[in-house]
Amino acid sequence: MAFYEHGEFSLAINDNRLDIDAVGPFNREVIADYDQQLQRFADRMPTSLCKGLLTLHGMSLFTPDAEQALVECLLRWKRLPWYNAVLIDDVQGKAVLKQQLGRCYDKTGITYAFFDDRNEALHWLSQQDDARQAI
Repeated sequence: MAFYEHGEFSLAINDNRLDIDAVGPFNREVIADYDQQLQRFADRMPTSLCKGLLTLHGMSLFTPDAEQALVECLLRWKRLPWYNAVLIDDVQGKAVLKQQLGRCYDKTGITYAFFDDRNEALHWLSQQDDARQAI
């Protein structure tokens, strides 16, 4: 049985950063579409791109199979060292979402942090840039 996608997202490259804007809830089908969109973006992504800003809205929870699909997707697209700021200022079910994404990032070794404020998220990303350049 085929299922329709649940959830929406958009991708953009800004200031050497992958911006992902998404509204959930998310199922496996939308994660498969996300994986395909990343593949289309791969040719345009700078090789130095290693950070992302994920902005979530609404009820941005993952079905269990979508969570597993996200882990598989992240493992395919992970560039070392990758780090991701997650902005969840207007999300319902915030505590559950943090647990779900935390598990995904922990399984893939991606450095991440959660934020309620966009400026704080961007500041954290710039600190990560500075720390990595100092190495």
